[in-house]
Amino acid sequence: MTSFLIQFRFLWFKSLRRADGSFILNILGSMETRRKISTILTRKTPLFFFMLCLPLSLVQADENTYGLVGKEVALIPKFSGQLQRIVWKFGDNKAVEWEKGEAIDRYREFKNHASLDVESGIMTIKTLTKDLEGFYSAEINGHPPTKKFSVIVLYPVSKPNTNRTCNESMCTFSCVGEDTTEGRYEWIKGVEVVSGKSQLTVEKNDMTVGVAFTCNYSNPLTFELADPVVPFPPEPSPVGPIIGGIFGIIFLIALLIVVFKLKLLNFLRSTGKTTPGSDPEENVAGGNDGKPGKAFIMAQDQI
Repeated sequence: MTSFLIQFRFLWFKSLRRADGSFILNILGSMETRRKISTILTRKTPLFFFMLCLPLSLVQADENTYGLVGKEVALIPKFSGQLQRIVWKFGDNKAVEWEKGEAIDRYREFKNHASLDVESGIMTIKTLTKDLEGFYSAEINGHPPTKKFSVIVLYPVSKPNTNRTCNESMCTFSCVGEDTTEGRYEWIKGVEVVSGKSQLTVEKNDMTVGVAFTCNYSNPLTFELADPVVPFPPEPSPVGPIIGGIFGIIFLIALLIVVFKLKLLNFLRSTGKTTPGSDPEENVAGGNDGKPGKAFIMAQDQI
C-alpha cells in the first residue's frame, strides 16, 4: 500500500460553509490520485478535531526529486557516523533494507528498480515509472527518518503549437502543449521573458514591428520551443524598388543599343557592305586604289 501526501486544509470562512451549516475539508492526494475528495464535516464535530486540522500536514516532504520516465533518480539520506543499518521505505512499506554483514534485501517492484550504496546509504531508483512516484524515507541505524523525499516522475514535454488572432493594431497568441505534470509556459522576446502565461497579447508599436516571439513550454526537467512568430512584419523598404528600377533602365538601354547595332549590321550586309570604307570602288574614286598616289610620287621626285 502506498502512502500519499495528504494535507488537511480547514478554513473557517463563510464561503466554505454549506447551506446545512456543514463545512468542506479538502484532501489533496499524490500525483496519480489527484482528485478532489471532500469530507463533509458538520457543526456537531468536536471542536478539538477542528483545532487539530488547522495546522496539519500528515506527511510533508523536505524536498521534491524529479525524474523522467525510464530514467533514474538518486535519494541521498542525511546521517552522521558509520552506516550500520538502513531501511528505505516507500510510503509505509519497505523498499530496500540492509544491515552490516547481511545481503541487501529488495522488496516487490524494487527488486528490479532499486540499488543501494551501503557506504553512503544512497538509493538509486532506476527505470522510473509513474507507479514509483510517491514519498520515500530512510530509517538509519534504528533512528526515525530525518528527511523525506517526494519523487515526482515526469514525461518529457511536447513541442507546443501556437494559435493567433490578429487585427491591424493587436495580436493575441495562444501556446498549447500536451498536458503534463508541472507544465509551464513562457513567452520570450530575444532573451527576455515577457510573459509567464500560455497567452500573449502584443500591441503594434515601434518596439514590436518586425520582432519575433517564441513560446517555451517546460517542466522541471525538459523544455521545448515553439516556432517563432512575428506579429507585425516590417513594411517593405522603398530602397529595393528604386534600385530595381535603376537596374531595369540600364538593362533596357543596353538592350536598345544591341538591337540598333544588329539592325545596322543587317542593313550594311543587305547593301553589300560590311563596314564603311570597305567598298573598292569608293577607294579608287577617292584616289585610294591601294597604290601610292600622285602626291607620294611627286614627293619622291623632289628628293
